[in-house]
Amino acid sequence: MDITDRLNTFLDETGLSLQMLEYASELLVVHKELQKHAELYNVTSPADLPDQTAITIRKLAQAFGIRNSHAVYSKEQLIDMINTKYAAITKEPDTEEVPMQIESATTELERKIQKPLKIGPPIEYDSEEYFELSIIRDVYSDYPVEIVQKNKTLVLKNSTMDAFFQHFITDLFRKQFRCFKYFRNEWYKFSGNEWVTMFTSEIDGFVLWVYNRLESVARQIDRDLTSAYGLIDITNRNLVLKHATLELKKAIKSCK
Repeated sequence: MDITDRLNTFLDETGLSLQMLEYASELLVVHKELQKHAELYNVTSPADLPDQTAITIRKLAQAFGIRNSHAVYSKEQLIDMINTKYAAITKEPDTEEVPMQIESATTELERKIQKPLKIGPPIEYDSEEYFELSIIRDVYSDYPVEIVQKNKTLVLKNSTMDAFFQHFITDLFRKQFRCFKYFRNEWYKFSGNEWVTMFTSEIDGFVLWVYNRLESVARQIDRDLTSAYGLIDITNRNLVLKHATLELKKAIKSCK
């Protein structure tokens, strides 16, 4: 269950400490019980209790969650029990400790965000780092592009370019760049030696960057791969980029 993660995320986003959240929760529980009885609205402070009827006092005790209040017949005893419970739930946590707790939670979250992926250290994708040709060759050996002759014209079999590029970009991410992260419903990229938040459109940019740079080294892999860039039309090129982006996002989410 992800209950603990959800709680930590809520505390991080609101800046609340666990103590302040517990304090508010107890107040909210009693508030909801008091809302059920209009006649209790007239009781605005503990000083009003002696003037209330025994029935009202008993309802207040029940609203405050005092156990076995129905078995207490003394009005004075019920008032003492209510006053004790009131003092307990209205005592605010030590506010001097709250900033330290919030800072600690924030620091812990930041530490988790900045950890590299388990698959290896990241590299900024817009660096001058070139592709490891071995990655391209390994993928291409399993998913080569196919160029066929149709009506005496050489035509690219677009599905083969699609399959090759999807597998290549996910392998390139896992084995070389590792430059994106998905953590607690947020997307991050590695930039300036740290992980920073980003829009998913940057993944589209990465896919296009890889596609264009691949063209510059295609001749070192296979003649047909070089030819494929000249034979593919804009519509099918965009489909290749779209499908590769979807596969890459799945790969990023699966890497922790």
